[in-house]
Amino acid sequence: MKKTLLFLSLFTIQLFAQQKLSFEFDYAKFNYDSTSTYLEVYYSLSQKSLTLFSEDSKSFVGAYLSVLISDTASKEILLDRTYQSKTQINASDESYKSQNLLGNFGFILKQGTYSFQITGTDIADSNKYLTYNEVITIKDYPADIFSISDIQLASRIVTDSKNTKSIFYKNTMEVFPNPHNIYSEQMPVLFFYSELYNLNLPKYSEKNLLLVQQLNDSYGNLLDIKRKSI
Repeated sequence: MKKTLLFLSLFTIQLFAQQKLSFEFDYAKFNYDSTSTYLEVYYSLSQKSLTLFSEDSKSFVGAYLSVLISDTASKEILLDRTYQSKTQINASDESYKSQNLLGNFGFILKQGTYSFQITGTDIADSNKYLTYNEVITIKDYPADIFSISDIQLASRIVTDSKNTKSIFYKNTMEVFPNPHNIYSEQMPVLFFYSELYNLNLPKYSEKNLLLVQQLNDSYGNLLDIKRKSI
């Protein structure tokens, strides 16, 4: 998913401080109902880049996440909200620095083109922040033909999960997002989640639908292909 990084800075020292915050986001669009689309936004904050702070003699790291959504045609601001994401850590055990703070948000949007801005700001150090700007186009999913949602890249997927209260739970699975969109020796398996719609329409009852999954590298070379009859 293409993401545009916006540095908001007047002074070199502020720019340097911004670069210390390791913050990534991604998004995927899914069908919600006949007139709306569900925009799911995923974020990842490196706990190593966050500043420790205390509350009630306990140690935490975290960030404020400010989301601004506006209609590009009417310039109307549809959402201007700040969320808080934090986690308690053991300050004497530095293993927390190797972990990321993961989360997601969900927004219901009508068909249109939207300006989307998300800013991550360290709770304990407001000089550490990072802003992304993105233009997101929302299209309706037609009711009279089969269609496919966006692809959500994931770090892992737990099938038949019983953890229905998890923020990553959907359709009997826990889908843990990978907002970095990077796979490596430390994360060698590419998991993904996608939804298929309207496969049970009467006009398809006598037809065989074929689902093709194809993986290419950045040069366009075919790495893997799978086919499955539906």
